Amino acid sequence: MLCTVLQGALGVNTSLFAFAFVVFNFLTTATTPMIAAAVASNDARQAGEVTWQAGIMALVLGSGVTVLLLANADAALMLMGLDEGQPQLLGLAKEYLVIR
Repeated sequence: MLCTVLQGALGVNTSLFAFAFVVFNFLTTATTPMIAAAVASNDARQAGEVTWQAGIMALVLGSGVTVLLLANADAALMLMGLDEGQPQLLGLAKEYLVIR
């Protein structure tokens, strides 16, 4: 029984993290062509600027989402389909979410 609960906790979190990765793909999609164009035109300054801007944006957005996710872990897990009727599963899923 415990093995099934552990797999359930892992599955819910895997879905949550996959969703976050898909949402943040916009940063790569938006910046890659900008950096490639700057490199192609031998504009190292522009390529560096875009790289720094993307890095700072990723750090700020990632930190903000992390804080929100940790503060609202129960709500995020319930949004992914868990319910309070399974306290063992919810507890293990929350523990995994906070550690990862």
